[in-house]
Amino acid sequence: MTDPTASDDWAALVNGIRDDPDNDLRRLVAADWLDDHGCHGRADLIRLQVEGAPHRDWVGLLEQECAALLARFGDRWTFDFERGFIAGVSCAMRVWCGDKCDCEVTDGQNSHVGFRKDCPKCGGKGYHGGIGPAVVRLHPVRELTTDREPTSFFGRQALAWLRSATWDRRDSLPSRIYKRLRRDKTSRCGTTLWAELMPDRAAWEKATSDAAIAWALSEVS
Repeated sequence: MTDPTASDDWAALVNGIRDDPDNDLRRLVAADWLDDHGCHGRADLIRLQVEGAPHRDWVGLLEQECAALLARFGDRWTFDFERGFIAGVSCAMRVWCGDKCDCEVTDGQNSHVGFRKDCPKCGGKGYHGGIGPAVVRLHPVRELTTDREPTSFFGRQALAWLRSATWDRRDSLPSRIYKRLRRDKTSRCGTTLWAELMPDRAAWEKATSDAAIAWALSEVS
């Protein structure tokens, strides 16, 4: 059976909630849509949480939804529900946006030859995708917390990732992020620029969260 939440109609409903998170009418419309498409448990969870029902009335439904999400995306992330939808996610950046696969094939001189064609993770591409794009299509995620400390090393890695992953779609990023991206790989992409952009931990976390979610949305748009 086809998953109805894989449709463009569902993606449009989720985007509406993301754009107007305080409007519970949008959430209730999404619940009605789920009911019409046979997803009754998920619809009941949204309605009960929106209506402020006692915890005992919806905890079983929440446990079922969490179990389904963990079965689909694995257990390397945690998430918080808010009125029927995931609002916050916590995971490593490589879990969110993907990572280089460890199936590299080398020759006798330890030079790169390729990647295993039968690799179950990447299928020979050398890269396996993260959960971000699929999760933001299902839920109006507004905050991502990574498990990395804002060190100078990660500052360089984050800028490199933002530049390579989002340059062609930079208009979808917050202005304070994409205006700093550069095609060149000079020292301006190092710690000095990152410190200027992220003056404290809170600013670093917020900017990284915004950029990572914007990237995930651009991947499904």
